[in-house]
Amino acid sequence: MTDLTASDTEADDAADARAVRQQVLAFGQGPAAPGSNGVGTTTPAAAAVAEASFSAVDEIRGRASTTFRPTTLEQQIHNAIGHPNHQGKDAQCILECAQQARETCFRAAPPILRGAFDFGFHIRGLSVMHFVRESHISTMETSGAVVNMTDFSRKNGLQPAAAEPSYTGLLEALTNLRHFGRKFYNAATVDRLLLWINMKLGKFRGLVISVGLAAAARITDEFTLQDSLLSELLYDLQKAKLDKLTAMIEAQQHPSPKVRSKGKEHQPAKLTGRIPKSMARGLPKQGSQQHCLKHLSMMGCSGNGTPGQCFAKGRAHFRPTALSSEAKDHTKQHFGDLAPEFADL
Repeated sequence: MTDLTASDTEADDAADARAVRQQVLAFGQGPAAPGSNGVGTTTPAAAAVAEASFSAVDEIRGRASTTFRPTTLEQQIHNAIGHPNHQGKDAQCILECAQQARETCFRAAPPILRGAFDFGFHIRGLSVMHFVRESHISTMETSGAVVNMTDFSRKNGLQPAAAEPSYTGLLEALTNLRHFGRKFYNAATVDRLLLWINMKLGKFRGLVISVGLAAAARITDEFTLQDSLLSELLYDLQKAKLDKLTAMIEAQQHPSPKVRSKGKEHQPAKLTGRIPKSMARGLPKQGSQQHCLKHLSMMGCSGNGTPGQCFAKGRAHFRPTALSSEAKDHTKQHFGDLAPEFADL
């Protein structure tokens, strides 16, 4: 049995197209003429419907062939390191939004964004130099190169990065990667990746001194997801999150007894979660409403079942531009630290 050729595939597609047209036309046939073989006459309206339906089918086929479909492992990795705003969103939508984002300073070709989705550096082909800034002149010079900016499928392969980058270009690429990562990955992941890169560059310097440049250059082989240092940093991140969640569960299971007092002003804020008046006066406001600190925490504010609203009157949910250290300490003490999307306040 021989393999199918390109002509065989085209013939099958043509047959499918004819079948779709025939099925649609069947719904628009008029009554059979006397003496005919039972096949009615196709009206112009039915023909138009058939053509429109076939065009829709063809459009769906074309769109599906250029769509990014992550594997289960790729999706799991992105769920762990991706920005909180990405949770529950379609992978194709995430990449298209990143491509058009104002913060994206490099040439956001679909293969590069596809690699960034699951941090596919080193053995998976992605390089830091893929994030170098592209000037208007270089854009004009490479305008003739065939780079499909709308095809996010795997058949649109990753182009090689600069083979001999300059030191300035490397620094620029790292800076662009950091700016891009702040919106694409969660804050904790960005901080640990920066620490990891800094430690590797520091190790490179030490090896240059101790064993020479040739051996130090092999540090590039350690920029991989299997690196023990990276695994340790990511493990510490997950462990810290688990410890906080465990502490919150234990606190809910064993609540502290309330202290009776004659005056409300003497009740400790630690037991009630009440915001001291001195702190409340300095909280950010939206109009006449003060900000809800519980909304910024990992616990979150349920709003008594109403999304976007606070459980308390006179308070609102919004992202403040800044937060005092006193308010941060109060949030950590009573509500389980700041949520990842507000950790940079």
